[in-house]
Amino acid sequence: MSSVKIVYIGAGSLAFGPKLVSDAVLTPEIKGAQLVLVDVNAENLEKIYRLALKMNAANGNPLTIEKTTDRRKALPNADFVLISIAMDRFEHWKYDIEIPRKYGIYQAKAETGGPGGISLILRNMPVLIDIAQDVERLAPQAWVLNYTNPVNAMMYGINKWTNVRWIGLCDGMFGRVGDFARLFETTYENIDLKVAGINHCVWLQDARKVDTGEDLLAQLPEKLEENPDYQPLSQYLMKIFGLFPGPGDHEIGEFFPFAMEFLDAPGFEYSIRMQHKRENQERIDAVLSGKRDLGDWGHKRSREIALDFMADILLNRGRRRLSGIVENRGNILNLPYDAIVEVPIVIDASGIHPLKMDVLPEGLAKYLTLLLQVQKLAVEAAMTGSRELALQALLLEPSVPSARAAEKMLDEFLDVHRKVLPDYWFR
Repeated sequence: MSSVKIVYIGAGSLAFGPKLVSDAVLTPEIKGAQLVLVDVNAENLEKIYRLALKMNAANGNPLTIEKTTDRRKALPNADFVLISIAMDRFEHWKYDIEIPRKYGIYQAKAETGGPGGISLILRNMPVLIDIAQDVERLAPQAWVLNYTNPVNAMMYGINKWTNVRWIGLCDGMFGRVGDFARLFETTYENIDLKVAGINHCVWLQDARKVDTGEDLLAQLPEKLEENPDYQPLSQYLMKIFGLFPGPGDHEIGEFFPFAMEFLDAPGFEYSIRMQHKRENQERIDAVLSGKRDLGDWGHKRSREIALDFMADILLNRGRRRLSGIVENRGNILNLPYDAIVEVPIVIDASGIHPLKMDVLPEGLAKYLTLLLQVQKLAVEAAMTGSRELALQALLLEPSVPSARAAEKMLDEFLDVHRKVLPDYWFR
């Protein structure tokens, strides 16, 4: 595949960057491909580039690896554009947690749902659209693979404001596969799940062992009774709606204001996240200085499907993958036709083929429809600078207790995030 060109925008992430570069180096189907690493943070980009060269060399240099801070130089002739961006992520994420707490809103994660998710949409959506429009102009043949959160909302924006070929990706379901492997005492590879819903709020419609076809959902109530402390929020939601959530408690908890009643922490803990960031930094520095070996990097594939997606397209494999974030178009009949949803997908040379799934329980479908509307309003606000639409999104967000709280949060979000918001918010 020597003619394949992959552009990775946001490669300077010290957490996500090494994982996806490692996957690229370890994917034999793209051997000979050109991988261009792009990030506006030149210092972090240099570190990931040097790390990538080490991984590549450890595997016989299967890729040609380059770097640039200018995405427009990287994009021409690209076949795949992988995007995972965040602007001063931890600094601003902290505010998305702290500001709502002042109004009695404790969020499980503040990244996909809740006021924090709306705030992140306002920051990330305009930047992502700028990137996607560059792809449309400079590499119209390319597939855009987006990991930028909130993925569901980001894909709605890309679908509305560009004509690129796209898919949204998320690793949220991989943990549940591992959990089921442990619950049912089998291997990760022997678990087959099918989910339907919206990103971070998907619901299991089928779960089986690959080797025997054994129905695991029928056995799930007994397994949960034996493990009462396992994912208490998910267990409660199954009792109420009849379906078990796909992602873990902290992901599904983004969308339910009562989630914190079931979780063992007060929501997002900034200090823990910063510690993880420091650990990633220290590990990379140690590898680059020769004080530490690569470990799993360059030697073990992650569970992410971005590189599998590329290989499936290139080799016309037609394989079913766990999930993708795509336009609904009737794949979940009781969610809006134009909604962005997460369902299993089949990928071949002609593109993405989502699986048609069963309808969701009526109450759940109506609730997800509300959440989708909140996302749409926030995206429209992000792209227009409309305070009115942003306020509508906050007022419809189920966790927001009052109009005064919504207005004050919006003012504070705009103030603390000013340097990473478009100028049109402040004219």
